[in-house]
Amino acid sequence: YFNKTPIEYRRQNNSDSLISDNPFPIYITNIGENNSQEELFYDNVTDENSFQIMMCTSGTGIFTDHTGKDYFLRPGYMVFISPQASCSYRPSSKPWKISWVRFRGTHLSKFIRILGFDETEVLNSDSIMIYDQRFSSNKRYNFRDTIDKIIRNYYDDSMAAKFANSVLMYELLIFTAIFTEEVVNQKPPEELRLAPVIDIINIYYDRNLSNALLADSIGMSEKHMTRLFKAVYRKTPREYITDIRLKHALSLLIKKPNMNISEIAKATGFNTSSYFISVFKKSYNLTPDDYRNLQI
Repeated sequence: YFNKTPIEYRRQNNSDSLISDNPFPIYITNIGENNSQEELFYDNVTDENSFQIMMCTSGTGIFTDHTGKDYFLRPGYMVFISPQASCSYRPSSKPWKISWVRFRGTHLSKFIRILGFDETEVLNSDSIMIYDQRFSSNKRYNFRDTIDKIIRNYYDDSMAAKFANSVLMYELLIFTAIFTEEVVNQKPPEELRLAPVIDIINIYYDRNLSNALLADSIGMSEKHMTRLFKAVYRKTPREYITDIRLKHALSLLIKKPNMNISEIAKATGFNTSSYFISVFKKSYNLTPDDYRNLQI
């Protein structure tokens, strides 16, 4: 009647079909880690209608979503890709390391729609604090650890490991949905627009970060970005970067007693130790050495 086998029918139509040889509601079809990812075009033909979650773990890359929009991916950024989406990703620096999990499940498409996901979603999993309420200490939910656990379990062929992965994937999707809602509800549009700039500063504070480079990361003119940044954070990008550098310097002064002032200045992005000392004293009314001595 259908002129095809049940398996062929399932693959042609969708990954949710009631016809399934896997007993779990969500199950892993493929995983991977690539320490030097090259350009890849993704479509639903390549992996038989699997959903995919990908995470950047080091380096940087560009993800082009189903609408043609580009996203700059840094460590901690996570991408959700539905089977219907045609998209691509490529490194913007090398090596670029990513991890990915592909998965299917009974009625999974309906579940994904209930969670409110678009064909593709790009999320910075490190940019918001989401707590796992199962822990009395309000332990932060760690997206990267969950993906790592799924990858490790995939190599274990036991039913217990498969069950664990089904649970972990369900958790990952639920917390990703909570994350998306938190971002939409908690951050104003201006702050969301500047999020990539803040990410760059937090990761590369020890480097020479010009306003032009920061503006370019969000496709904005330098003048417009600087004006918007000051309106949102009540300080210029340069002042914000200095504050971040000083916070890291405070930490090193205590945690690394064998590091001298010149080494700390260099490690936190200050061009010279004399400039570092001047800025530090202006901010804290103490020299770095005085601050360190007070903590002993």
